[in-house]
Amino acid sequence: MVAVMDDEFKEFACALRDVQLGFQDRLMELEKRISLLEGEKNRLEENLTRERGAFQLEQEKEREAAALKLKEVRAESEAEAGRLVTASAISQNNLAGKLYQLRFTKVEIMAFNKGNYEEMEIMDEEEVEEREDDLNVAEKTAAKNQETINQEIESSRLKVVDLEGLLEMEKKSSAELQKELDVAREKEEQTLLYNAKYAEEYEVLFSQYEDRLDDNVKLSLNLEEAKRQVEEKTAIILSRDLALNQLTSELAELKEKATSGSRHEAELAKYRIRVLK
Repeated sequence: MVAVMDDEFKEFACALRDVQLGFQDRLMELEKRISLLEGEKNRLEENLTRERGAFQLEQEKEREAAALKLKEVRAESEAEAGRLVTASAISQNNLAGKLYQLRFTKVEIMAFNKGNYEEMEIMDEEEVEEREDDLNVAEKTAAKNQETINQEIESSRLKVVDLEGLLEMEKKSSAELQKELDVAREKEEQTLLYNAKYAEEYEVLFSQYEDRLDDNVKLSLNLEEAKRQVEEKTAIILSRDLALNQLTSELAELKEKATSGSRHEAELAKYRIRVLK
């Protein structure tokens, strides 16, 4: 009986050790997974921080470059417009001076500048031809100046269009980078959720492990108590067996003595009978 209980105790202790080892392996695996996830989280945070810094720096540089380019184009356009206005004014003044030299009156010159002058009768043909030549030259000069002004305005407009295109491209690039940042942020949030999930699972398993460990400790204590009681009862049984063996031995001795005494008394009785006869 004692041997059977010892075998059961050994089997229970072995099963308990296997359960503890299984829990320890599971906890080590969870700790390893949590460590890997934390490393992945740190790597994502570093990449996100680096990408944010690079994106902000690049965006700031592009904005500064676009603002500087726009400022330069505006300054060039304003300077060119001022120059063309000045050239137009000078051209008009030169034309007015030539008209004045050609003996046009101030009223006629102002009417010519407004474009509503009328042909006048001039008596001298040479003077008329000279005036016509000068007017043709002045008109060509004014037309050329106007064409130059138009070309400069168109060039400035094209530069502004190019800058607007660059700004639009910068906006698209910023939108794409923002999308990448959103994707990275979403991955970071998912990683945090996974970490929270595994941490919660780890806490639950660790709590279960502690509960089972407490139960195992209680079972071990109960088993130790049962073993102690078995040992005590075994000692009592052995003591009783020993006492029983002693009593059996004494009884055998008494029986032997009784048998020996009975034989002696029988011989003594026979002897007495013979004596009496």
